[in-house]
Amino acid sequence: MQRKRPRVVSVKNGGMKFVNFVTEDNPFSDELVAPDSFKQACGLIPGYQTFTFSNGKEIIGGYNHQSGVFHGIRKFCTILGIKNFSKYNLVLLSYEEGSVNNISIFDDNFLEVLFPGTPLSPAIYIWKYISTEYNRVTNFWRQTDYINVYYGENAWKLQVRSRGFKCHRTTIREGWMEFRGDMGLQVGDVLVLECDDYCVHHFVVRVIKNGSA
Repeated sequence: MQRKRPRVVSVKNGGMKFVNFVTEDNPFSDELVAPDSFKQACGLIPGYQTFTFSNGKEIIGGYNHQSGVFHGIRKFCTILGIKNFSKYNLVLLSYEEGSVNNISIFDDNFLEVLFPGTPLSPAIYIWKYISTEYNRVTNFWRQTDYINVYYGENAWKLQVRSRGFKCHRTTIREGWMEFRGDMGLQVGDVLVLECDDYCVHHFVVRVIKNGSA
């Protein structure tokens, strides 16, 4: 754990990014302080924020304009059953227009920590978000489009839909629940969709069962 807290901002590779080193004085449990250079570069940051972690878990938080602090991250600590992130090294926040934030946690070897869990939500949800990390694929889709996924001799047609121009998030809509049931997916399983560079509407499915990774 570091004693000093460098403030780094980057505009490369899509969106704004900054890091906070975890320190003994600030073990980081709920609030992430944005540096001045970040606030100046981003302009008006919405008060309502969504945070997405490495395991795909999304939590709702916010941004305080007066203090320049992102908050609400304690919910993720509660899910993990930890008090704070004191045993880790640094936190990276990647901010994109539309209140979309990806938060990555790194250990002392600067390797990203993959927390237990999965992008799969409890069964009450009838759609599934696709991370903005895969925009290089989803940008080729129309606002409402369809993709085909294949597993062995089985195939499914799924509707995908963009949420609009400002928020680049895409969701799998129609067909998701049937697909999930047919595949026998459970919370904790990781679903991998692989496609050829020139065929972004057809995907081969691979499943990593919870506990087998």
